[in-house]
Amino acid sequence: ETNHNLPNTVTVNGTNVNIYTFYYLLSTAVQNLNTKNNNPIDAISFKGPQIQKEEIHSGNMQLTELIHIADVVKIYMDKTGITPGYAYQTTLGTYMRWQTLLYTYCNLLNSYNNNPPLPPSITVKPWSQTIN
Repeated sequence: ETNHNLPNTVTVNGTNVNIYTFYYLLSTAVQNLNTKNNNPIDAISFKGPQIQKEEIHSGNMQLTELIHIADVVKIYMDKTGITPGYAYQTTLGTYMRWQTLLYTYCNLLNSYNNNPPLPPSITVKPWSQTIN
């Protein structure tokens, strides 16, 4: 929020990963926590999205919907090696940008870290509002 942008790389357990790989790791970590899967997550390098769109309003999203989106994201990234630019047809609008989801998954994991388990819902706002 302070820098009004995402970094290009993030250090995870002493290893630098690109931001797209970090998004994959976040999505997978949220899934794993939800299913109580403690297996390690492989940090595979991913490419950036080809198209980015966002048409959502601020509001609360249920954990079940965020888990479903994480499932779709993981399957897509595993098959293509590319980050999907958006989630389609969410309860908050037609297109939810990958940066919004990354930020939301960070907030979910921060909430879990401070007060387990994962919260049943979380506040989400469009990426343009987060960075401004």
